[in-house]
Amino acid sequence: MKTNLYYLLLILFTSGCSSKVTPTAEVKYLSTRDGVVNLRSTGYCTLAAKDEACADEAPQKCIYHALLSRYTGSQQSTPLIGIDEKENTNNEKYLTELFASGNYKTFITAYNIYGTAQKLKKQKRITTDLSINLTALRAALEKQNVIPPFGLR
Repeated sequence: MKTNLYYLLLILFTSGCSSKVTPTAEVKYLSTRDGVVNLRSTGYCTLAAKDEACADEAPQKCIYHALLSRYTGSQQSTPLIGIDEKENTNNEKYLTELFASGNYKTFITAYNIYGTAQKLKKQKRITTDLSINLTALRAALEKQNVIPPFGLR
């Protein structure tokens, strides 16, 4: 009985420790100037994906991060879209359409890719520097009634 318990604990312990989280993107805040935030982003994709698809992952995650999170070290102390606004189904529809149509790219003012995609064990990654016009993004969200005007909540 003790041996069975020992093996059961050993299996549970080793299986719990062996799972690894596969990253989808990394976003690092660099600076802000005149309502434009400068970021360094690393996009991850499958080995089968083309380098262009991998490069598109980085700006998508940066815009998504700008909408639903905040950048540590920046003047943006709260996310553009709060939890209450995200849960609204009309807002969810607008955000889905924003990414599906590629309109998120209109808020990107500068975009530089560093080299080609680097192959890792199970995926590829590519690093980019980009700038997002937060002022224009906030104005678009206010126009679509996703967030209240003037940042009032």
